[in-house]
Amino acid sequence: MPGPLVELRARYVLPMDAPPIEGGCVAIQGERFVSVAAKPATANPIDLGDVAVLPGLVNTHTHLDLNDVPAPLGRPGMRLVDWIGEVIRHRLATPSTARAVLDGLCESARLGTTSLADISQAIPPFNATISDHIRKQGATGILPVPSSGNLGATGVLPVPFGDPRTASVASTGETPVAPPTTPRVAPQVAQPVAPRVAPPVASSVTPEMPCVRLVSFLELIAPTLERVELQVERARSHIAAGREAASWLPGLSPHAPYSIQLDLLIQAVALSAENHVPLAMHLAESPEELELVEHRCGPFRDFLERLGAWNSEAFPDGLTILGYLQMLAGAHRALVIHGNYLSDEEMIFLADRADRMAVVYCPRTHAFFDHDPYPLEKMLAAGVVVALGTDSRASSPDLSLLAEMREAARQHPSINPETILRLGTLGGATALGMSHQQGTITPGREADLAVVSLPDGGCRNAADLYHGLLESNASVVATWLRGKPFQENSFSEKSNP
Repeated sequence: MPGPLVELRARYVLPMDAPPIEGGCVAIQGERFVSVAAKPATANPIDLGDVAVLPGLVNTHTHLDLNDVPAPLGRPGMRLVDWIGEVIRHRLATPSTARAVLDGLCESARLGTTSLADISQAIPPFNATISDHIRKQGATGILPVPSSGNLGATGVLPVPFGDPRTASVASTGETPVAPPTTPRVAPQVAQPVAPRVAPPVASSVTPEMPCVRLVSFLELIAPTLERVELQVERARSHIAAGREAASWLPGLSPHAPYSIQLDLLIQAVALSAENHVPLAMHLAESPEELELVEHRCGPFRDFLERLGAWNSEAFPDGLTILGYLQMLAGAHRALVIHGNYLSDEEMIFLADRADRMAVVYCPRTHAFFDHDPYPLEKMLAAGVVVALGTDSRASSPDLSLLAEMREAARQHPSINPETILRLGTLGGATALGMSHQQGTITPGREADLAVVSLPDGGCRNAADLYHGLLESNASVVATWLRGKPFQENSFSEKSNP
């Protein structure tokens, strides 16, 4: 049985596939929307007050295993190669924990995100931890946060690249002897953002504790040929674990051109197509990456040579970013993470394959590294599917997708704010192949909502509303996941081990 009908009323409802509705009402039965209208369908709708109701936000790129970083790593404007050393220094001092990932899911829910694509080093034992708790929850795709006692003896994520204790990072900035284990992270930039909120800690698992829908992309790194087969086996295990769990969606992430062999990318694309799972890759992110791919020189080559991992066959003559895109096009679905330096030709290639390829823009990360202006206007004009991501909390104040929308609006004042809001809702759902279920407030779709306070002084009309949500400090005040409110009072700092 779908359960009783619940109706919510708000000052504004933004379906995102239709104009805003002032005084709108949204009716939910079970996990689905059944109506959205200007007039209530029931006698006693729940009045949410002076707020705007949006579809649940979709964070299309993050790294929750860095959610334990207490402050941003590195410095604004630093080179990506140098930043990698900062990440490894952190990893040596603080191994990633399953708890960081699970806390990040709850922080995301509190900030209005209802679906999330995470790139992680997680392998089946960690996935089993999530799956076990989902099964206890008894609802597909809902992730409760376990107490620390359920994380195993150490609660530490396995590291698939060897013992990190063998790596060293000199205080002089010497390149470490371990390969990069995560991509770049998001920045702190001079802009109004929501205050950082400490991740909650679960005191117990209850049937009333929904959390974010997760697409778990396994990070694959193989700077040398000897590591390719291990990564392929990890990929197969990850897909199998996701299928067995039937509670979260598996994906694969061959990390970046400088950290994988082409053979690994080819096999990952084949696994994606064969198993109908999405694939994500960091691509066209920095000038140094383009220099490596197209000219086989520069800081990344120096980095790989110091690691003893340089292989000229990994970057054959004539290889280009377009060549990588052509390989990625063979995947079931592909996300190009960042794409800061895509050419016009590459954008057209992506637009022609908008049914299965998308670009993920992380505005605060882009600002942190002081990249050239992001070509968002060109991408949208060409017809590229663009979604938004927070990237890692390691260098961002929070996992707030609303803050990312605001930074995107700041960087691109010529773009209609309604379009920016759509990137963080329907754009993300489309990129993940979930637009038939999420991204809009539409009857029949999953009842995910982000409830946002209105800016001080209110809004005079719809245009004013869109601008107000992106130009103020209005915050997410409630989140609904598959028809249930996310209950912050389910958590207690007192239970923090």
